[in-house]
Amino acid sequence: MAVDLERIARANLKELGDIRIDDVLSFIDRGIENMPSYMDLYRRWESQQWAVGDLDFSLDRQDWLDSDELDRKATLWSHRLFFNGEERVTSTLAPFVWAAPTPEIEIFLSTQMVDEARHTVFFQRWWNDVVGTGARSLGELLTEIRPEANEGYNTLFYDRLPSTAQRLASNPKDFDAFVEGVT
Repeated sequence: MAVDLERIARANLKELGDIRIDDVLSFIDRGIENMPSYMDLYRRWESQQWAVGDLDFSLDRQDWLDSDELDRKATLWSHRLFFNGEERVTSTLAPFVWAAPTPEIEIFLSTQMVDEARHTVFFQRWWNDVVGTGARSLGELLTEIRPEANEGYNTLFYDRLPSTAQRLASNPKDFDAFVEGVT
């Protein structure tokens, strides 16, 4: 069966769930020369919106209550890393938007900043609704769940990313810092 690349390129979020993953991978592998423009990516972002407030975590809560201690520990570990990473990127992405070399890249990067913030709010809701927490704010929750990660993780998210973002905030024309931060 032939892969309908145009259908994949135009798919909204709901439609993406109906597309075979192998077809999506074929779409990705089609080559850099055929990649969508930054404005195409922006338009795709517009059509694939979702709201954290629309999500129902009741089944996740029940699964959590039914899981054993080992599964809970593994889930908490991975979610701590993911949640923390989302927040770290959210807090450092603005200078990359300011330093974008073209208006189209600036618009696209703005979508990424919104998505990172949305993912952070997603994890906050997941932690509140599924795991349960005494944290009264996002800041308290982030302090409570901060992972005791390895040196590489801490270096990336607490040293390199913030220092690169600071370099860009101080000098948005620092193209080396821009490339370092997005790769």
